[in-house]
Amino acid sequence: MFGASHPGTVLDGEAVIVVDGVISFEAAQSRAASAPARARKLADRYPALLIVWDVLALPGQDMRGRPYEERRATSPGLRP
Repeated sequence: MFGASHPGTVLDGEAVIVVDGVISFEAAQSRAASAPARARKLADRYPALLIVWDVLALPGQDMRGRPYEERRATSPGLRP
């Protein structure tokens, strides 16, 4: 993951869970409301994904004032 390997990076996005090829808000709610043991079982069956759509900061660099296209271009892992 781009942000995890670069301390000081701030990404904007959404954690989602895909069930049968479709993003499931219900699955995310169910996991969030589950006891830790059940949440781990659900995570094994339906892992969460992080969909990132913006780069807000890079190490030592606030990107928020820059154009959206420029911010996205700073990360090779983000596609328009």
